[in-house]
Amino acid sequence: MSIIKILVAAEIVVGARMQTPVLHSHNRTILSSYQVYFDTMNALVMGDREMWDPTVGFREEHLSLTGAYFTIQTHKEGNGGEQTNYTMLDAHELNRRGDNLQATTLIGDFVVVNDHFYDVYAHLLIDHFPALAWLQSHLPETTRFILPDNPVYNSILTYVDPEFVKNRILWVGKGEVLQITGTFRPYFASVARYYRKGGITLSRIVRPLGFVQALRSWLSVVGGPPQQADIGEGTIVYYSRSAAHHKRNKANITKLNPHIDASHGRQIEEGHERDIIDVIRNGMARHRRNERLVVFNGHRESDGKPMSFLEQRDLFSSASIVVGPHGGGMASIIFMEERSRTPPAVLEFICSPESVKVQSSCPWHKTFYSLWGTIPWIDYHHVPFSSNSTKDFTYVSLKLVDEALNALFARSEINGAMAAKEELAIKRSHL
Repeated sequence: MSIIKILVAAEIVVGARMQTPVLHSHNRTILSSYQVYFDTMNALVMGDREMWDPTVGFREEHLSLTGAYFTIQTHKEGNGGEQTNYTMLDAHELNRRGDNLQATTLIGDFVVVNDHFYDVYAHLLIDHFPALAWLQSHLPETTRFILPDNPVYNSILTYVDPEFVKNRILWVGKGEVLQITGTFRPYFASVARYYRKGGITLSRIVRPLGFVQALRSWLSVVGGPPQQADIGEGTIVYYSRSAAHHKRNKANITKLNPHIDASHGRQIEEGHERDIIDVIRNGMARHRRNERLVVFNGHRESDGKPMSFLEQRDLFSSASIVVGPHGGGMASIIFMEERSRTPPAVLEFICSPESVKVQSSCPWHKTFYSLWGTIPWIDYHHVPFSSNSTKDFTYVSLKLVDEALNALFARSEINGAMAAKEELAIKRSHL
């Protein structure tokens, strides 16, 4: 197991001087020598259970732990992503390491961000970047962020804010040792679990809207305004995870061309996917929709090359409707534009009690609706995978998809007619 060791010779600040009570996520770290819970996310920890009270304000805790040794342990998650966990070394461990423990001294104000899957595009977008967006906007500009050195993380974050990366990020590799003299702020995972009596999980992730809005503000200045002219007046996006469109491999993200390769798990059977696309196309024709239908799999339609971060942003910002199965590509709905009269819509295919064979965690208690904290500017709907779905291929009821799309199209038509009527009334009032 690889270990990053952090020696803290400073006041450890947990949630200090942050005024906005938006950090409503829950995780804990046990300081083994002191048995103190770092409760940055307002969780009341009870044994192995965590009860969440969203009414609790952001708590301030000051723990003077001069000379306390911390490790950041990294380990692989089930699908290849990595997670970091913080642990305080006890006296026995310190004695065992002895003179072999060496550290580089850092002076100043630092945040150490702990979250999972920091090498996966979608999790960077939904877990890491919202927290970074909020923290960097609320903490002093002199505060620096200690992040795990990873090419995926580095590449995407450089696209988002190169000046932030240049001036406020300290990338730390595995095995590096740091001695922090100053203020050390540990920020823990945005993954939130809370339970009711009997330990039943109600919702795995509650995304604080303060984080999401901070991220949208941060992303709004990335690369200039969306280049919608390059992709048409508007699009309807079908998100495909099918191997029929590209090879099955992991995300291939480079510094020059970060992109998502939506290709593993929850694949819709190839022929069935063609039927779904036909349902969408027929619905568009029936309702005289003039958007362009785009099948998105992380690659360009023109040459099959990976789409850049900005290309994905431009595509989803132009989308009036996004349809497809739950998966990393759905994270990009964060780019969909907020509209006053007719909100953009999402139709996500998810696990249900009828489709428990898809994977062990079915039926899911999560969708991107909850991952993004209700994402209120989007008209959000779901269609469950049907009972014949398996871990190899998934299916949905074409009838349900058609009915859902008809409802979305009809709602858009009604909203459009109302907007036209109001516009006409305004014109007449000026005559």
